[in-house]
Amino acid sequence: MTSLNIKMIVFREVLSGDIKKHSAKSNIAASGGGARDLRFRGKQWIPFLGRMFPTPTAKKGVSSAVVHWLSPDRTIKSARIEWWRPTHARPGETRIGRITQISAWAVDQAQFNSDNAKGIKWFFVLFLDREGRLWASLARQSELEAQLPQIAEFIDAEIRATPTGTTVSGAKDFSSAHRSINLGLTTAQLDALNKITDGKRVSLEKLAQVDELTRDRDLDKLLAEWSKKNHGMAPKEMHGRVTRLKRCVAMVAAIKKKYGCRCQVLSCGFTFKMSNGNHYCEAAHIDPIRRRKAGLDTPENILILCPNHHKMLDYGAMQIISPREVKIEGKIHKLNR
Repeated sequence: MTSLNIKMIVFREVLSGDIKKHSAKSNIAASGGGARDLRFRGKQWIPFLGRMFPTPTAKKGVSSAVVHWLSPDRTIKSARIEWWRPTHARPGETRIGRITQISAWAVDQAQFNSDNAKGIKWFFVLFLDREGRLWASLARQSELEAQLPQIAEFIDAEIRATPTGTTVSGAKDFSSAHRSINLGLTTAQLDALNKITDGKRVSLEKLAQVDELTRDRDLDKLLAEWSKKNHGMAPKEMHGRVTRLKRCVAMVAAIKKKYGCRCQVLSCGFTFKMSNGNHYCEAAHIDPIRRRKAGLDTPENILILCPNHHKMLDYGAMQIISPREVKIEGKIHKLNR
């Protein structure tokens, strides 16, 4: 087994209404709120949740992230959830939406009621690891030392400092200190996850920067400002030194020919004819060639994909499940291999 080094953590006490919300059975606001979301009071959460949810969505003030957890059958599960920033109508509240997607947050009602009667608290936990991945777990106060040994002291301190009858919650940045969480991941599982999620952080951070720039702005006015600023300006030249990795062009051409220059995702199979009469497709390395390891530029490590699926693979929206299967937006698709 191996542990995950963590960068930051957010946690909030489980309320009785949250259990009903998670099972999509509650429309009552008295004990946690009626919508299927997890609510946090105050703006102190924004610096933490803003980094945990870096991907803008089409909804104003809403960003998303893929959250992972280890299921009871010891496999890694994931789902895309959303973070809603404070609004003019609710300036003192932020919330995490689509919590019903996180099976790791399913609470045993009988055990919860028993613990609640004894004053033992349960917590929803989100943490960001040092590779930029978001994780979810459920923690009982009586088992904090065993479940989250590196941060149990911090959560215990928040419990002691919170007045009786008030929801216990907290957030902490561990970037400058070494902290780890042991979820029971095997070394093989972590290696596979590292391959899938490698190299996504910079791009997600760039998206987050764009989101910060455009947040709460009228986009038409913002675009008009840019149009006025750039009108009549010729593109500026940039000079720099670029290092490229050498690839076997002849091998890639042979692989493209083998699959008819069509996307190997069988439900897609897309290609198009260019002006020169040739069909277009792209060669994608499953294990990124930038790792500079031996054996990466081989037919076994290359998929022929359309531009869309190539980018989905690069940015983690398409995951390799087996040599003949990929997972796209929660659905399994067969590969032509």
